[in-house]
Amino acid sequence: MKNKLTVFTLLVLLFTGMSFAQTPSNNAVGVSITSNFAWTVAAAGGDDRLQISTSTSFAAGDLVINKLLTNGAVAYTFTASDLINVLLGQNGLNNSIIYYWRIYDPTTAASVDPAGTYYNFTTVNAAMPYLSYPSNGVILSGTTTTFSWITGAVGLSYTLQIATDTGFTTPVGGTYPSVTIATTTNSYFSVLNSVFTQGATYYWRVIATNLAGTVTFNYSNYWQFSMPGLPQPIATYPTGNVTIYNNPPTLYWYPLAYNPKVTEYVVSYRRTGEVYGAYPTASTNLKGTFTTTSLNTFITIPSALDAGYRYYWKVQSYDGSTLSTASPEESFTMYGDGTFVVCYPSYPTGGSTVYTTTPTLYWYSNVYAPVVYYKVKYATSIAGLAGATEYDVTTNSYTTGTLSAGTYYWQVKASLISATTGFGSYSAPASFVVNSTSTSASIATPYPSSPTSGTVVGVTNPTLIWSVYSTDPLQFQVKWATNPALTGDTFTSAAGTSGWVNSNSFILSGLTAGATYYWQVKARLATTLSEGSWSTVAWFTTAAGSASVVPLAGSPINGTPINNTNATLSWILPTKSTSTLKYEVQYSKKADFSDAVSVKNLDKPNVEVKNLDKDAVYYWRASSTTNSGLTSSYSAPTSFSTGSTLTAIENKEQVPTQFELSQNYPNPFNPTTLINYALPNNAFVTLKVYDMLGREVKTLVSKEVSAGKNSVEWNGDDNFGNKVATGAYVYRLTAGDPSSSSGQGFVSVKKMLLIK
Repeated sequence: MKNKLTVFTLLVLLFTGMSFAQTPSNNAVGVSITSNFAWTVAAAGGDDRLQISTSTSFAAGDLVINKLLTNGAVAYTFTASDLINVLLGQNGLNNSIIYYWRIYDPTTAASVDPAGTYYNFTTVNAAMPYLSYPSNGVILSGTTTTFSWITGAVGLSYTLQIATDTGFTTPVGGTYPSVTIATTTNSYFSVLNSVFTQGATYYWRVIATNLAGTVTFNYSNYWQFSMPGLPQPIATYPTGNVTIYNNPPTLYWYPLAYNPKVTEYVVSYRRTGEVYGAYPTASTNLKGTFTTTSLNTFITIPSALDAGYRYYWKVQSYDGSTLSTASPEESFTMYGDGTFVVCYPSYPTGGSTVYTTTPTLYWYSNVYAPVVYYKVKYATSIAGLAGATEYDVTTNSYTTGTLSAGTYYWQVKASLISATTGFGSYSAPASFVVNSTSTSASIATPYPSSPTSGTVVGVTNPTLIWSVYSTDPLQFQVKWATNPALTGDTFTSAAGTSGWVNSNSFILSGLTAGATYYWQVKARLATTLSEGSWSTVAWFTTAAGSASVVPLAGSPINGTPINNTNATLSWILPTKSTSTLKYEVQYSKKADFSDAVSVKNLDKPNVEVKNLDKDAVYYWRASSTTNSGLTSSYSAPTSFSTGSTLTAIENKEQVPTQFELSQNYPNPFNPTTLINYALPNNAFVTLKVYDMLGREVKTLVSKEVSAGKNSVEWNGDDNFGNKVATGAYVYRLTAGDPSSSSGQGFVSVKKMLLIK
């Protein structure tokens, strides 16, 4: 094919009374399609712009670059993302086109240089590389792949780039936009397949330049190829034997690559000294090994773990028949006994008005587990909730029966064990008002379809999509935020709310890379404008790239009582940054963080804070910073309470030779009693008080304790500071690993009597 000559005429606006040298020079030919620009008189700042156009009029539709300049700028490095009015995905200027460039001041609407308003130059002839092998969509095999391409020109150099994204911002073998795999004068290059990840999808392209690499002729199209197998997941939280307070914990991971064959993940966990259970049939949950059929990259272990033990865990991708390579094993230590699932009413709340007599109630919880059992109830008064009918559901929504006009209150609670046992307390009552003009005809509630469930999206302008079934014409409204509320309304503050739209999708824009967003949608009748209910809350994370990542609070969260004045705060990175991150944590006794203590320059996503006040609620949040100084927003604030744990009094005069739990003294007692115990070696100790129905009343000790004789006083209160009733109680000591055959564990239970 005969190449056409492209003339690129470049216009430069000069400063008053001055001329200056420029690159490319006036009337230059053979200029790179990714040429940089330079001039010798600094830009004045303000609104000064570098403008590149296909016409001397610099009309808006003819501009290809309209770049705002900083004060003192004397150069511009070509950046493909600055291109406008060009084909989607275009990487440079067109071959064989005359362009004009200038430095332009919009405030005067004229060129500043009286000697001349623009310069011009001609771009290089086209020399398009055409990809040959590996073919588009192929799955590679063997140990080596030879990439090859065709071009009709000679005397050229070629750059082979391979990346995991179509924008080539995450290349293999280098940092964008530098050379990634190779530069060669041949039309082929061999690559070892060991540089690629199992089950991953890649994109490749070739860039043609002159032999010196200073002039870019053209970019090829890009093709896709994949590696065989399923992608290996990487465990991200909890890791590094961090202490976890929420029991059962939620585990997080991410796959090294996307593969549509993956249908679920297999999660395995074990206690120190145990082995992993054999993988069961698909989607069957067993203690030690279980699967999740959703493609969420997080899951809550389906049953409470044993306090005081170190646990190890791993995760594998699964396609229904084949398991991927397991993630590298990670570990954590379980601090406290099982905690109940906490539910948060989502909609309707805060006395909001609903325009249907059969409203749907929505909520979310502090866990995501394979199965969660819920009980929900509603009444016309708060007092009426005590005797209200409980409705059993396994989804996070419930549609009521037909209601009369008026105010209603509702609550929800949850269990991970069964529909009859293991329930925590009911949520705080939420309220709504049924409008007096409501009819039995319900307005359909949309269901968020994409992105949901912590999906990581690769753009900062994702399209939100929802589904809904209705025979009536509907309009929709969307709201989104970076913080989910812990109580009351769904969001503490909305980052944005759309107008009413007619389609079942909405494009967000201007989101922050590396941040997590929450969103929901509601419908209204297009004819009467009567509004329906908000949908459930969906959430996603924008890919960080090289940016910082907004952490998610890990543990302790949601007001968890840790009964200790030392706390290990840990957080989750929902997406991976290619930069090295450091972290900052703030903790405070005030919800507005006005007296916050900051711990900075942390290398790991966890920190231990010590000497906290007893009987205090603390709020905390975390942020990350890249090695280039980019700092994220703080995570959504969360909280925990220290409780009223008393420090053990250790007698270290003589180390005991065996474990021992003594009878409390005095017994019976009022108002306080002393419990003594002995440890022959260091051990993680839990000492708890229970009523005669087996319900936990008070955690006295839950921490690592040194060998020796120890004493703890109980003053007859529960974990919330309330005085308990007269009666019999039992106290149970667990030290070390009771199941160990080495004699390094101990369990003992004794009875005591409180008399008032």
